[in-house]
Amino acid sequence: MSTLQGTLLSFYIVCDEASYDEVTGNWSPSGSHAYYFHNGTNELGTNVVWQGQEYTAFPLQVEGFEVSGNGKMPRPVIRVSNVGQYLSSISRAHNELTGWCVIRKRTFAMFIDAVNFTNGNPNANFVEEFPQDLYYVDRKVEDNKLTLAFELAAASDLQGVQLPAGQIVANYCPAEYNYAGNVGESLKCTYRGALATCDHSLDGTNGCNVHFLNVDGKQVDKPFAGFPGCGLNRA
Repeated sequence: MSTLQGTLLSFYIVCDEASYDEVTGNWSPSGSHAYYFHNGTNELGTNVVWQGQEYTAFPLQVEGFEVSGNGKMPRPVIRVSNVGQYLSSISRAHNELTGWCVIRKRTFAMFIDAVNFTNGNPNANFVEEFPQDLYYVDRKVEDNKLTLAFELAAASDLQGVQLPAGQIVANYCPAEYNYAGNVGESLKCTYRGALATCDHSLDGTNGCNVHFLNVDGKQVDKPFAGFPGCGLNRA
């Protein structure tokens, strides 16, 4: 693991169940099985510890988390080393991990726990992380002596999954709009600026993209609570 302060690190939790904390906005394992992985080691040459949790150093590659502008949900693929058949044995014992959760955590190296460094880390801060991602294992796409790979999907994109009761609208955000003069109780709308109105769209002239501007050319997360991909047909 590079210890450069600006290095972005990713951590993965593969578990049979996950629960959501509405206060922190974080996911955590809540079932009987959970496996923690990170593609690398710390300055000491041992497993990286993040937020007090040790993540097993394991060769893995993940691609496809990027969100496209066409409204389709991303379907990432996680590819791991299968040398020794360690994950293959876990996969076979649990129905190829179908329906299991994959939680992705991301932070910069400068914030990870002090125990990862020879001389500690005065910048260690367990709350400094990007919004977490939760995906589900949809299917196994590769299994051989060298590599094991799974395709992931969002809950709403899994075949045969019934969403909770409620109206699903493609281009309308049902969250209560917040602004500096009217801070509501919505858990989805985090806007606190001065713009007093919102048309509850994602790309409209007074929508989410207007209220949550990109910073230094980098896209920021937007709490849009609509379902822009629900009106599209899957290929």
